[in-house]
Parts: sequence; structure tokens; C-alpha cells
Amino acid sequence: MIFFPLNPQYTFRSVPHSDTFSAPADPDKNTEQVKDISGTWQLTTVSRNSNDITETMDFSQFQIDLKKDGKYTIENYLPFVVRHNGTWKVDDIYYPFRLYFTEDGTTEQASTDILFPITNGERNIVITHSPGCGSNTYTYVFKKISEN
Repeated sequence: MIFFPLNPQYTFRSVPHSDTFSAPADPDKNTEQVKDISGTWQLTTVSRNSNDITETMDFSQFQIDLKKDGKYTIENYLPFVVRHNGTWKVDDIYYPFRLYFTEDGTTEQASTDILFPITNGERNIVITHSPGCGSNTYTYVFKKISEN
């Protein structure tokens, strides 16, 4: 153990007991903002087993529209978490890390982990899933193309 002598030019002072922390009177100033992931999301990048396969076909036609009312629609289907339109929700509106889908006409709920990063000033959704075959893992990166 190494000990350093105290420099006499530095002094320590105690903080008076009355200087304790207190939260602002307005509790909304400390509240995290709701992360609104609704909107139309277009697929921009696709990786399979960590290999970028974006250029192998036109993935940009695949879109998912997460509507504010909790419904979703899929355009130009690709292997995805769900195949048909239905309803969606997130695990936490402040810190969304999981997206849940329920296809129309069923009560089964499918879910996937998500990331919600900002890249080059744009919000993205990153979904990694394994449709059917466990030896293939796909990572889809979506960018928001419109609000709804």
C-alpha cells in the first residue's frame, strides 16, 4: 500500500447538514421521456450470422408499420418474427428492449429483443432473431421513414 502525505495547501471542509439533496418541486423534470417507436420502419441493413447480406437482394421493400393504436402491418414479407398483421407493444415505454407481436386471429404472442439506437442522427430499431432454423441468426436494422 502506498500512502501520500497530505498537502497542507488543500484543506477539507465539511458540508453543513442543511445542504442535503432535495428533488425539484416539479417531479416531471426528473421523468424519462416515453420512447415512441410507432411509425413506418424500412429495412436498411440485413446480416445473417454476422455477415452483411444487404446487397444480395432488395430488402428495402420490407416495411413494418407500427401504428400508434397498437396495430401493425407488414409489407413485402421476409423471414421475420411474425408473418401476418396484428397488434404490437413494448415491454417498457421508457426503455424499450423487447417488442411483442400478436398476429390477427391468434392469442399467441411472439417477441424479440430490440435495440433502439440513434445512428447518424436518426433513430433505428435493431432486431435480431432466428426464424425457424436455430443455426441462422438474422439482424435487421430499420430506419423510420414516416410517422403515423
